[in-house]
Amino acid sequence: MKQFLKPLIIILSLSPTFALACEKPQVTGYDEVDCLQEGFASVKQHGKYGFVNKVGKVMIPIQYDDAQHFSEGFAGVKQNGQYGFINKGDEMLIPAQYDRILQGFKNGKAQVKRHGEQFYIDKEGKRLD
Repeated sequence: MKQFLKPLIIILSLSPTFALACEKPQVTGYDEVDCLQEGFASVKQHGKYGFVNKVGKVMIPIQYDDAQHFSEGFAGVKQNGQYGFINKGDEMLIPAQYDRILQGFKNGKAQVKRHGEQFYIDKEGKRLD
């Protein structure tokens, strides 16, 4: 038993805390409801995505083709076949021009893909080389 617990404790200590708990708003009428991140949860309704707060109030209208969770104040969204980044006020701060978002913002940079090329951008959308 002791041999089993030691690796488990190590794995749990290395896991981010968000992986252990997922708080979702208690809402109905959506096809999908994601975990709250930075006070917002993405929701899917009739094939489109938006964001609600902890109590289920729509904070960003359900209008996007895809949506990723908020990280460092930015969420990746898909519009007209391309991805960009919005803020919590639904302003498109980094225009939808990427084929994919590979990683949302972490330590001030996000990893994106455009025309088959992967690279990082900063919070102003400038490419980091």
